[in-house]
Amino acid sequence: TLSGSSLNVAVNAVRSFHAHVLGRDPAAAIAGVPRCKRATTRAEVYALAEIVALLAAAPEGRDRAFLTTVYACGLRLDEARHLQTADLDVARMQVRVRRGKGAKERVLPLAIQLLDLLRASWRLDRAHRPGYFAGELRNAWLFQGQRIGQPLSKGTAQNIYVRAVVASGIKRKKGLHTLRHSFATHLLEGGYDITAVKRMLGHT
Repeated sequence: TLSGSSLNVAVNAVRSFHAHVLGRDPAAAIAGVPRCKRATTRAEVYALAEIVALLAAAPEGRDRAFLTTVYACGLRLDEARHLQTADLDVARMQVRVRRGKGAKERVLPLAIQLLDLLRASWRLDRAHRPGYFAGELRNAWLFQGQRIGQPLSKGTAQNIYVRAVVASGIKRKKGLHTLRHSFATHLLEGGYDITAVKRMLGHT
């Protein structure tokens, strides 16, 4: 059984074929075919206690810092992967997201606790892989991949999340994006204005 969205795509394909290829009025071809409503689903979120357990279960260093950054800033996977050290404005305690969806940049608050965690992670990673950081630059990736000069891969990022969920013992609620949903929900539950939350998420 196809979803409503899939059926609508098929109907639109028939309409375009008749209009642009055959040069005919598409109305007759799709007469009597109803538009399907898209199913609405509620995003799953973790309770605050579950977030605490999940982050505590991640190994110290890069893994914990990465998951904490995703949650604390409400980032998408690619946004977090492509953060660079130059994106941290310590003087103003801000994080600049340059790879936002739709090529939209945004600036987020940088909590002192997160900054301390990132600094500790960077020092730990440098100690474990001294050769990797020999040519360290100001705009190095905040979360380094296995290859020099490459950011954390998508697969590794997802594995970090899955391993932390399993280690924490909490029930897994879909993928890494759930941390972003949880961030937004917890802000709203904490009394933040929905317009401010949308701005932090990069939504228009």
